[in-house]
Amino acid sequence: MKIRRCLFLCLLAEMLVITTAYSLANIEKEKMSQAVGTAGAIEIAHNGKDIAINVVGETLVVNTTSPLVKDVLQEAQITVGPNDRVVPGLDEEAADTIKVIRVEKINVTEEKDIPFEIERRNDGNLLKGQQQIMQQGKKGLEKNSYEVILEDGKMAAKNLVERVLVKKPVSQIVLAGTSQTVSRGNQTINFEKSLTVSATAYTHTGQNTYTGIAPKVGIIAVDPKVIPLGTRMYIDGYGYATAMDIGGSIKGNRIDVFFDTKEECMKWGRKKVQVFILARE
Repeated sequence: MKIRRCLFLCLLAEMLVITTAYSLANIEKEKMSQAVGTAGAIEIAHNGKDIAINVVGETLVVNTTSPLVKDVLQEAQITVGPNDRVVPGLDEEAADTIKVIRVEKINVTEEKDIPFEIERRNDGNLLKGQQQIMQQGKKGLEKNSYEVILEDGKMAAKNLVERVLVKKPVSQIVLAGTSQTVSRGNQTINFEKSLTVSATAYTHTGQNTYTGIAPKVGIIAVDPKVIPLGTRMYIDGYGYATAMDIGGSIKGNRIDVFFDTKEECMKWGRKKVQVFILARE
């Protein structure tokens, strides 16, 4: 009898525990239903925003609730160097995009030539049109130091820090002739200018000159860009002449003097001569 009573009490206690657990479960379920309400779902609060961080062409998107740029970069474990630029600024409110510009400063030294000046001096011992270098010009040299600023590896600025003169340039001195009178034999020749030319010779070809007249001694071929047609001149070793012809190979400071015979042309050959341009009458 005592054994049956003990079993009954144990069974009753076990049923009480089960009933209590079931009641607590129903209470929690009811609280959950009240929290859900009519929506039928639970939303987990998430107040952060996506921010794109651009560093040297690479973009990292982070979700953060930090308000300031410096805090966002710290969360993203992005360090900012002392020369780097950040847009917006570190102490400004973070926008949708943050750009970190890597800034590097380097020192560069460059050498630069300094051109020499040309000084011209008149000289009465030289014929007008002649020039002579009295002193050869020499370039100078300077050494320039720059601070070069690189932004994301590209040059953004180049600032001169120091300029050092290593060697001064030496001016070139050129003598320009002013004399317009020369003596040839027993005569004095007054001229406007003189020039040195390469002179060859030609003879009869059966054709008239470019200006339409028949060739004869005293007629020469010229480059009209250097000596205009119709110009009168005195040619050392040849005498007085007039530019009345042109030639396909007569370019620049070159002339072709006329002789009556082939033998005279061969004797003349090719030579450098002085030509004195006479004043137009």
